[in-house]
Amino acid sequence: MRLWQKMALVAVSVGMAALSVEAFAQTAEQDTAPVVKRGTGRMARDTVAKRLGHLTRRLGLTPEQRAEIKPILEAEAVQLRAIRADGGLTRDERRQKIQAQHDATYDKIHTFLTPEQQQKHDALRDEFRERRRPTSAKPAPAGQ
Repeated sequence: MRLWQKMALVAVSVGMAALSVEAFAQTAEQDTAPVVKRGTGRMARDTVAKRLGHLTRRLGLTPEQRAEIKPILEAEAVQLRAIRADGGLTRDERRQKIQAQHDATYDKIHTFLTPEQQQKHDALRDEFRERRRPTSAKPAPAGQ
């Protein structure tokens, strides 16, 4: 082998070794990076604002209703954060607590709605539950 070929082979080998060390260092750095959980800080406020806006559009909430419902949604956000942060819960326990919190919030909001809005709210809840249901549990379309 010629000298320049040997030098090129050594240079390529050293370069590949350096790249693999750099890739390993980045992977290790990503593993130790802090995890940012959903529903904290500004994101939780945005979520409350989005949910309130969604309910306002879909149900036609009055300003008085929005004023009554906003604290309910804010309290739910705090409770959901606490449930998600509880490391002692299994996945199923966490899911059940979150569902119970959603149900409680639903019932509280329902009391501030007119009968027409309550019907729309029921339909929204059914629509949400249908979207959340696993694909295997959804009924087959009619005619099949």
